[in-house]
Amino acid sequence: MAEEKPRAGEASPQENPTSKPDDLGRFTSLEAKQRSLQNLKPPFKQGQPAPAGAGRPKKDGIFTSTARRFARKRFPGDAADRTYGQLVVEAMFKQAIKGNVFAAQLLFERLEGRMPMPIEGDLPCQITVVVNRNQPRYPQIELPKKDAIMLEADTSSRAND
Repeated sequence: MAEEKPRAGEASPQENPTSKPDDLGRFTSLEAKQRSLQNLKPPFKQGQPAPAGAGRPKKDGIFTSTARRFARKRFPGDAADRTYGQLVVEAMFKQAIKGNVFAAQLLFERLEGRMPMPIEGDLPCQITVVVNRNQPRYPQIELPKKDAIMLEADTSSRAND
């Protein structure tokens, strides 16, 4: 009888470290193998929410980290001893008071959070698109003939001589 070959992606019994209970595989001791297998368990029980802050920590880019450092520096010569960040926020408020809509929107989004987009009507809804291929696309625009443009260009250049 022919020996069965493992399928692609499967390990053969000789390569699998857990094929035999007494086989340590790549581990030097049974304790090391048990410690390694404990790491494979999920960090929280199924059905329970993940702990806060789980996952990879966010990393600031070079621009963000530099801007944060700069915003904490004291502005030289300021009588109130304010930082660059405080001055920028104060300038944003002054612009919003003067009527700068972008500054006001940015401040509201930072303070209150972004407003959700309103959804009107019942969902799902049906949309009907009618395409009429028998009418010209731009009926109000009449393009001049190529010869007429050339004549106008020729006459205007000679008038300036």
